[in-house]
Amino acid sequence: MAAEVDNLFQQEMGFSAVIEALIAAKKPIVGHNMIYDIIYLYNQFIDDLPDTYNEFVLKWHQMFPYVYDNKVLSSAADYFGRTDLGKVYEKCLNDERIKNSGIKIAFDLDNNFKNYDGSELLSHYHEAAYDAFMTGVCFANILKFKEHDKGKPAQASTAKKGTKDAKEEDKKEEEAKVEAKSPPRINFEH
Repeated sequence: MAAEVDNLFQQEMGFSAVIEALIAAKKPIVGHNMIYDIIYLYNQFIDDLPDTYNEFVLKWHQMFPYVYDNKVLSSAADYFGRTDLGKVYEKCLNDERIKNSGIKIAFDLDNNFKNYDGSELLSHYHEAAYDAFMTGVCFANILKFKEHDKGKPAQASTAKKGTKDAKEEDKKEEEAKVEAKSPPRINFEH
């Protein structure tokens, strides 16, 4: 009887068991344009959404301290142009600066995963497995791109004191100071 009850309990837990394992593991979560996914996951499998954004962020970070969103990372890299998953993936595959980064990732074709081989790859966008693969490829390539890009000097600002650009820079600095004093936010850029 106890085994039967345990089996029934495991069946009823369903995907909640996966969420509990992710929370316990504290492993990085990688996705693309995932804010709605995060909110849905929290609301469906963890708890009701908190009343405020700040409360949500504090609770989320206690459970999932490492969240990386490729859309945010590719936007912050200021190199990818359009940041939808397909465009970032294509840039990772075809752009010379990224292709020559030293990262080589291939889909496992040896174990009969031939569905993702060949010229019809674009037709697989929005299939869960292929989107997960593209997300992983993009994540690795964006990080490698930023690693190479990190050592390069920043472009000199052409803003002069008193100009509109300089005033906007001053405003951004002030906002950053205020933000530093605010409660933590979900940071997809770790």
